[in-house]
Amino acid sequence: MLSAISVKPKKSFSSLFLRSASKLFPIKVSGVSQQKEPLHIKIQAEKYQFDIDEPKKIGGTETGPSPLHVMLSSLAGCEVVLFRLVARQKKVQIGEVQIEVNGELDPTSFRNPDIFPGFQKIEVEMKLESEADDKTIHEVFELAEKKCPIASIVGTHPKITFTSKWERLSKSKN
Repeated sequence: MLSAISVKPKKSFSSLFLRSASKLFPIKVSGVSQQKEPLHIKIQAEKYQFDIDEPKKIGGTETGPSPLHVMLSSLAGCEVVLFRLVARQKKVQIGEVQIEVNGELDPTSFRNPDIFPGFQKIEVEMKLESEADDKTIHEVFELAEKKCPIASIVGTHPKITFTSKWERLSKSKN
């Protein structure tokens, strides 16, 4: 069993983002799953390695997050990175950023082919510190949301209710 995804870019993502590169950005990940632990997958992504697995109750070994957790983590990471890149591009100072991503899916979809097998609902909530006014933060947030590849996949899927919002951390002044 093989899963694919390894990143070997010639330029950094931020330089591509900031320069609006006209070429495609190649991303490749590879994975290997052994027969003795069929739900455990060792992933290689460029120079990084990590494990994806499932809970013991469904036959996994719990040596890593599930594919669903990895997907939501990817969305969280993408949202924060793009938010910071857009803020930097617009010269908006951002302090601490916290993000929470919640997803809901119907587990019976794995047994019932008539039920959509993915997330039915995904909610993103970002909390941040900044001295910038709400209008500026909202503009940065909206642009980052549009530029996030993962959000664009889940946010445009017709069977997923996708919501994303931001608010200030309680220690922010504005």
